[in-house]
Amino acid sequence: AEAAVLKEGEADTAAGSEDSEAAFWSAITTDIDRANDLDFAPDGTTDEEEEKKALVEPRQVQVPLVKSPGTMMSNIRALAAVNNDDVVLDLGCGDGRVVIEAARQGARGLGIDYSRVLLALCRRRAAKTLDASAQARVRFLERDFRSIADDPAFRCATVIYTYLLPEIMSLLRPVLMEAVERGVRVVTFYYHYDDIKATDEDLFGMLRLYAKEKMRKGVGENGWEEEEEGHG
Repeated sequence: AEAAVLKEGEADTAAGSEDSEAAFWSAITTDIDRANDLDFAPDGTTDEEEEKKALVEPRQVQVPLVKSPGTMMSNIRALAAVNNDDVVLDLGCGDGRVVIEAARQGARGLGIDYSRVLLALCRRRAAKTLDASAQARVRFLERDFRSIADDPAFRCATVIYTYLLPEIMSLLRPVLMEAVERGVRVVTFYYHYDDIKATDEDLFGMLRLYAKEKMRKGVGENGWEEEEEGHG
């Protein structure tokens, strides 16, 4: 009987957490976004087939699909001191691996991309690989980078990750640097702003952090990395 009561309490806690997540996402998304939440890549197709479709998908701006390393979220977590209160935004989320892993590890994960095909694939992958509580912490949204500055879905982010070509990085520079001034931690992979001194770096300089202060690495609560006291 006691075990049954404990299980019932855990179920109530999980339901409350999912309701809280739903309220958070509702505040920053549109009716169209919420309708698109039901758009999944067909189960009868492979990820590779969907990725090929995305490469020929009609779009105003063509951006190639280049995947981040599978362990990238662990590096981002350490470099930017990500914790469970953070919203990790992947601009140009591709197959969704960084966003999915952020949610798996306890943060909210938000993926933004131009490609409806890739976004549908991301939703299918999240549904297949995450449990219900982690799925509640994930969203994949269609957005145009050229008009993202005042979008609530952009401004809710506390950590922003990019793996984008130089021309897209140049386009995003004003909004990303404004985000840094607001206290957002921006992490760039491979393509950076070389004329701006990075706050910190990892992977031999291939992963760079732009932030108002350096995030020192020390193991904190929930297995996340957090800033150590006494370091500037």
